[in-house]
Amino acid sequence: MPQDTQADIPSRASGTVRASSLNREPLNQTNRESHSHYSCRSQTQSFADKTEYIKQISDLLASKDFRERIKGIDQLVADCQNNPNMVINSIFPVFDAFRARLQESNSKVNLYALESLQKIIHLLKDKLS
Repeated sequence: MPQDTQADIPSRASGTVRASSLNREPLNQTNRESHSHYSCRSQTQSFADKTEYIKQISDLLASKDFRERIKGIDQLVADCQNNPNMVINSIFPVFDAFRARLQESNSKVNLYALESLQKIIHLLKDKLS
C-alpha cells in the first residue's frame, strides 16, 4: 500500500505542474498577441516612413531642374551620414534613382554624383554587403 500512495503523489504533482503551466500559457499568449499588435503598428509606421522617404528622395533625384537633382544627391549623402538605416532599408529603390544621376547627361550633376558616391560608399561601407 505505501507503494500505491507514492505512485499517486508524483502523478498529483505532475498534474499540479501541468495545471499551473496551463494557467501561464494564456498569459504568455496574450502577451505575445499584444506585443505583435504593437510590433505590427510600428512596422506599419516604419513602412509608411520608408515609402515617404523613397518618394521624397526619388522625386528630388528625378527633378527636371539640375539644382534640385543636386539637392537630392546632397540629401542622400546627409541621410547616409545621419540616418544610414533608412537608406539601407530602402537601398534598391533609392539607388535606382541615384544610378540615373551617375548616367546624367548634365556634366555638373554627373560629376557631383560621382564625387558623392565616393562619400556614400565610405559612410555605408560597414552596412553594405
